[in-house]
Amino acid sequence: GELAKTLTEKGKLREALHQYHQASKLAPADGIYHIHIGATLRELGEHGRATVALEKALALQGNSAQAHYEMGLTHHARGEHTKAAAEYKKAIGLEPERAGYYIALSKVLYEKHQGEKATQVLQKAVALSSSDPTAHLQLGTAFLDQGHLEDALAEYHQAAALAPKQATYHRHVGSVLCKMARYRQAIKSLQEAT
Repeated sequence: GELAKTLTEKGKLREALHQYHQASKLAPADGIYHIHIGATLRELGEHGRATVALEKALALQGNSAQAHYEMGLTHHARGEHTKAAAEYKKAIGLEPERAGYYIALSKVLYEKHQGEKATQVLQKAVALSSSDPTAHLQLGTAFLDQGHLEDALAEYHQAAALAPKQATYHRHVGSVLCKMARYRQAIKSLQEAT
């Protein structure tokens, strides 16, 4: 398992996949290896095979939030938004403290043109992980799309404060400030992005 994780981190997905398969043969009742197989296959764009591996993981460990999350990611990659949302909700039901599950669900809701629901889900993610700049960025974008500029600005400012060296957060602050006709502040923020 550890070699496979290292290979995955190095981007050697085919080699990692082989190692996960070997590990699953040594521990056939352990669903975690099937979760990793499914996630790796999804990363390789082999969504059908990923689904099969994740179904096996869920058959072995039906109460695995990670398996439901990975299945959600696989359905999402296939454009199956309703199925993805259902899997993310199952993951949240099993591990309601994981902000990443809420962020994933919000993306699906957003793509289904359910912006207000996506915003509510993102607010839960931020409440769970207030130190995660990505959660603030996503929430800011949801507010922006609904025309709530002040709320969007506050979330973008928070993201930039949490990750001051990440230029993208400063660009988002600058963009909203421009929309608000606060050009001097926008220029300053955009300069911080470079």
